[in-house]
Amino acid sequence: MFVQARGSEGAALGIGKLVDRAGGLCTVEYFDAPTSEPVIRQFETNQIQAVPLPEQTRVYHYNEMPGAWEIGRILDDQGNSQLVQFPNRVTKHLKASGVFVRWARQIIDPTPFLANKINESPRFSDGRSALIRSQMNQRAASMGMSVLLTSAIELEAHQIEVVRRVLQDPVQRYLLADEVGLGKTIEAGILIRQRVLDAIEDFAILVLVPEPLIAQWRSELSSKFFLEHYLDKNIRVLALGDNDRIRPLLGKATMLVIDEAHHLTEARSTGSQSIYGEIAAATPGIERILLLSATPALHNERGFLEMLHLLDPKTYPLDGEAAFRGKIEARGRVLEIGVGSGLNLTLYEEQVEVVFGLDPSERLLSMAQRRAAEAGVAADLILGSATNIPLENASVDTVVMTWTLCSIFDPLSALSEMGRVLKPGGALLFVEHGLSPEPAIERWQHRLTPLWRHISGGCHLDRKVDDLIRAAGFEILELRNEYARGPRLMTYMYEGQARPAVSVWRGDERVP
Repeated sequence: MFVQARGSEGAALGIGKLVDRAGGLCTVEYFDAPTSEPVIRQFETNQIQAVPLPEQTRVYHYNEMPGAWEIGRILDDQGNSQLVQFPNRVTKHLKASGVFVRWARQIIDPTPFLANKINESPRFSDGRSALIRSQMNQRAASMGMSVLLTSAIELEAHQIEVVRRVLQDPVQRYLLADEVGLGKTIEAGILIRQRVLDAIEDFAILVLVPEPLIAQWRSELSSKFFLEHYLDKNIRVLALGDNDRIRPLLGKATMLVIDEAHHLTEARSTGSQSIYGEIAAATPGIERILLLSATPALHNERGFLEMLHLLDPKTYPLDGEAAFRGKIEARGRVLEIGVGSGLNLTLYEEQVEVVFGLDPSERLLSMAQRRAAEAGVAADLILGSATNIPLENASVDTVVMTWTLCSIFDPLSALSEMGRVLKPGGALLFVEHGLSPEPAIERWQHRLTPLWRHISGGCHLDRKVDDLIRAAGFEILELRNEYARGPRLMTYMYEGQARPAVSVWRGDERVP
């Protein structure tokens, strides 16, 4: 009987053959190559499951008459025996003991196969080549996001950009805060399906939603993302407030999705029974977290902070409400450096007169324009570089810079330009990653940056952000340094506010 083990290590071995069962232990034999010794592993009985061999599975058989190995394809798997098609239209009904399937490890040395004259017919090789070319073209069109090819959905450009940004981040802990109707649920469904496709071990996805939305979520996960097989097993969709069923699942969850997440914080603030504290205690151990909410940050600072606290409790402590209020109070004429596709535009409220969005990508700016229109934000999007900002001296009240400075070629020139366009008393609000204070990590950041910046759009791992800001003539008013979740090489954060230490301009010259 052919079996496959559960769990990360066992599942990675692929299909093996159950050869012995003693008490609670099962011995599984894995086939690597003709003439090679089988690989033996032992698992507990509940760690393995029987698996049928799909039609056309490649199998190997040792024919004792000529004393040679043969390669064939499965026509029908009957458990303890298999019907196998061999070359020249030869069909054999074989016992499972005489049928071998390669395990999932790649072939390191082809010599045993060539020595036994085992190769593929040109027909199969040509057929696979065409399929592989088609798959490569599809993967290129989907930017490597296989989930886009395996879901019954039509996506807008801004949704693709959101999904791409989340999936490319090694730390997938996000608040999707688009306005109502912009497709946050679809974006979350895509990310859930991608988590399932990526799974090489047991996973547990917990989706918490308002009770009236349970049927909709279950329907869409089934009909649009084909996940019905996992519902009530690996994927649980529960109502916010169903605390008795939520509690035992928090410690097992590898992904947590909360729709209308502001309801969770509202229940906490009103004093009604809430499981917020228990969820907050569990989230540091959950690999991926998605919160969905269309509630604006302005005038709801406490609730917004509590949602962000679930994503990163160190960066957003619950006792830091005053500092958080200051961070979101961009006002007047705002310049956002590296506006990209406009993901921050929904955070700007009525205190903002206009947002100047600067970015070197024309494609991303077109996406940002649509997002600004949908969000009702007055935006003037500018194609250009931060080292040469096409705005007048002292013309903006606030400059916003989020995860941008790392990829600017000349950061000092860019920061000087930001200081030039800021009005007296204006503020630079920044969130950036950069150089770690730990010597061992710092050394690796310096070593890896020359390679990393070539494969990640110019991103530098080793910039000391606060020193750069001061060197460009700014006074730092507030600075918070901590590691975010994820690889420490790229998650040491610099977050704060600064103002130009020099604020008087004479012509094109800055004077004290």
